[in-house]
Amino acid sequence: MNDGDLLRPRQRDIDARADLYAAGVVLFELLAGRPPFEGDDPFVVASARTLGDPPAPRALNPRLSPQAEEIVLRALRRAPAERYPTAAVMRAELEHPDRVVVSGLSARLRPPTRARRALRLLRYWTLVCVVPLATQVGLFWLLWRHFSRKA
Repeated sequence: MNDGDLLRPRQRDIDARADLYAAGVVLFELLAGRPPFEGDDPFVVASARTLGDPPAPRALNPRLSPQAEEIVLRALRRAPAERYPTAAVMRAELEHPDRVVVSGLSARLRPPTRARRALRLLRYWTLVCVVPLATQVGLFWLLWRHFSRKA
């Protein structure tokens, strides 16, 4: 799966694992003391979420166990297939953190980069400004052409 696939979720791709992601966000904030992604407006937060990973929870709260960090980071994986398959599996790991295998997710985290964020903003403003303007110009041209033939 590439980053482009993550930026274009389809309705049929959304399932119960979205709720597990939300649970991961709540756990992250409870354990780390802040949300996994911060920004001035919701677009910046959503952009950061699609363009990178959250910081390692243990970097924000060193008292966390590696197992707790692993649980939170697995719930926060961008690709739904990499999250817990069911809430029951996540619950079992929360109830028995000593059985959690630490895979080193925190060592593989990629923070959102400015270049990727700038590209995302460019795409956003293109959709918000350029597409409607081009549509209006095209409609004006069609109307002008239609009415200039009748004259």
